Amino acid sequence: MIENSLRPFLLVVGTLAGISMAARSPAATLSGFVTDADNGEALTLAIVAVEVEGTRLGSVTNSSGYYAVKDIGAGSYLVAVSHIGYQSRRDTLRFGATEDVRLDVALEPRPLDIAEETVVEAERREELEQAIQSSFIALQ
Repeated sequence: MIENSLRPFLLVVGTLAGISMAARSPAATLSGFVTDADNGEALTLAIVAVEVEGTRLGSVTNSSGYYAVKDIGAGSYLVAVSHIGYQSRRDTLRFGATEDVRLDVALEPRPLDIAEETVVEAERREELEQAIQSSFIALQ
C-alpha cells in the first residue's frame, strides 16, 4: 500500500531530476600548472581568471602550482594569469562544450619597484629629525 502511494511521488521527483540534468548545459574545464620561467618552480597563489562579457570565473594555484577552472561554457574567453612579482600573461582561448583544455603557464619574473619610495621616506625622516633637533636647540 505504501509503495503504491509513493510511486507517483518518486515518478515526479525522477522526472524533475532528469529535466534538471538535461537543462544543465555541458561545460569545459581549464587546468594546468603555473611556474617561474627562470627556474621552473611552482608558483603558489597565482591567480587564473577566465573572462567574457561580464562573466568571470577563476581559480588560485595550490602549493604545486596547479589550478582548475570548471563550468566554462562554449565560446571564446580571455584567460589572464598573474602573480605578484611576475609579468602577467593574457591569452584568448576557445572552448568547446565539454572540452578539457590544459594550459601550463611559465611567468617571467618582474622586479618590484619599491626602492625609490624607501629612499624618499628615509630622506623625509632625516629632514624631520633635523628640524626637531633645531627646534630643541632654539628653545634652550
